[in-house]
Amino acid sequence: MKRVRPAAGPKGINVALGVATAMGFMGGFLYSYQKSSLRFWGWEENVREQAMNRKEMDARAAAGLPAYGEPTMDEAAQAAAARNSKFAALKFENTSIEK
Repeated sequence: MKRVRPAAGPKGINVALGVATAMGFMGGFLYSYQKSSLRFWGWEENVREQAMNRKEMDARAAAGLPAYGEPTMDEAAQAAAARNSKFAALKFENTSIEK
C-alpha cells in the first residue's frame, strides 16, 4: 500500500483532515459574510454605492419627497425592529428569547 499511496497514514489523520477542512469552509463563509456586511453598513469604503445613493437622495430631495419613503409601521414596531437587527451580522451566537 505504501507504494500506491505513500501519504496514507493512520486512520485518525483522515478524520482530522476532514474536520479541519469543514472548519476552514465554515470559517471562510463567516469571514466573507461579515466582510460583506461591513461593506453594506458603510464601515468599509464602497464608493460606487455611495455615489448611487447620493444621486438618488438628491433626486428625492429635489422632488420634495421624504428621503426613504413613508413609513408603513408605527414607531414602536420600528424601534423594536431596529433593536433586533442592529449589528445582527456580528452576532454569531444563539440569541433565543428564553435565556
